[in-house]
Amino acid sequence: MIFLVRLFALSGLILAARGDFDLEQAQRLAKSYNCPAAIQMARPLVLDSEMAKAANNLIFDCLQKMEDYETFIQEAREKLEEAGDVELALDLAKVYLKSGRKEEGNRLLEDLADHNETNLGVVLAFDREAPIEKNEKAVEALKRYLNFKPNENRARLALAKRYLNSGSPALAMKEAGLILVKGPLSKDLYLVLGRSEAAIGRLDQSVEALKNAIKMAPYEAEPYVALSKVYFHMGDFKKAEAAVVEGLAMAASPDEGNLLLLQMARLQIDKGQNEIARSSLLGLLKDSKVSEVAHYLWIRSFLEQKDYAAAEKELESYIEKNQGKSWAILARARLYLQSNQKGEAERWVNKHLGPTEYSKILFEFLENKNVQVAERLPAAMPKFFVVQKGDTLRSISRKLFGKPDLWEALYRWNREILTDPNFLREGKRIRVSGDDL
Repeated sequence: MIFLVRLFALSGLILAARGDFDLEQAQRLAKSYNCPAAIQMARPLVLDSEMAKAANNLIFDCLQKMEDYETFIQEAREKLEEAGDVELALDLAKVYLKSGRKEEGNRLLEDLADHNETNLGVVLAFDREAPIEKNEKAVEALKRYLNFKPNENRARLALAKRYLNSGSPALAMKEAGLILVKGPLSKDLYLVLGRSEAAIGRLDQSVEALKNAIKMAPYEAEPYVALSKVYFHMGDFKKAEAAVVEGLAMAASPDEGNLLLLQMARLQIDKGQNEIARSSLLGLLKDSKVSEVAHYLWIRSFLEQKDYAAAEKELESYIEKNQGKSWAILARARLYLQSNQKGEAERWVNKHLGPTEYSKILFEFLENKNVQVAERLPAAMPKFFVVQKGDTLRSISRKLFGKPDLWEALYRWNREILTDPNFLREGKRIRVSGDDL
């Protein structure tokens, strides 16, 4: 009997050792990018209560590395139904976003932020991804966390950035100032301070803050670009260009250098050096990370030259390949106005924004740049829209707002009557306005 007990104990030790060995093997395979083999080896270990968590983590990490998002989503949802796991739910939200399912990702992040007020990873992820219409919710989430941990400066810096990006530079400076007193100091902190100072017109103080940002991160483009813009607003073109040249000399990667080349092109256009600007932009037009800004500056260079024929040709080509880019639609309207083709401008705006009162007022605003006209825009927004044959939420968003990206807001406002955002019945009346517009 004693022999049998010892035999069972020895068997358990051998099995445990075997399990440890298999997990280590799977981890080595994952590190060597042989994820399919790592997943295959880790699957049986999920049944072992002691190894289940580590095995599941390895499987989910591998699925992300392989960009097998559908399998990740399916398995993560099954696991979350069995037991709540905040970290897995957070990973699921990130995978939703990576795979283009933004609405589901943002909704999950918002739900996590509402129920995990003291989880820094959740709060920062929600802040990072929250669209502009969720600005107040992101601010509230950060403030709730800071009530719990007032010395957590990552959350405070995120709050300062959120204030700055939503047009409240004084509040941004207040939050950044609290970090400045206690530290730690960082490039991002000085960037927030520099941009906030510039936004309220304290340009000399902005320059000092941005120089400190450069000292903290001398190989990154962002501080040099920000400093160049401040010098430009001060009317000092020489220093604005010098900041870009210095940044180009220090840039640690082609991506950093491209951001600086965009800023140099802006300066060249403002100085009337449009052909030189286009030579700076030529290599950036096909770079997916900066191509939209590069095309905008490319077309602007022709407009500044009053070469309307060339600008129109470039805009036609760009709009054909990039439907719904609102800046391009409005640039084309301005082009018509600058060449005294008011009728064409109005027809163009109506074609892309729909023949509504909103598009009429928008056209008036484009023509006159009148602030009083701009103030009438929200009230003139149509409240409802009748779906036409072939309409989608994206096409309706493009007609009403000049860009397709607000389709998610349209779906949110009509969730009670739309079971599937990809299917709209002709003749259906949907809401096209909301408090978060």
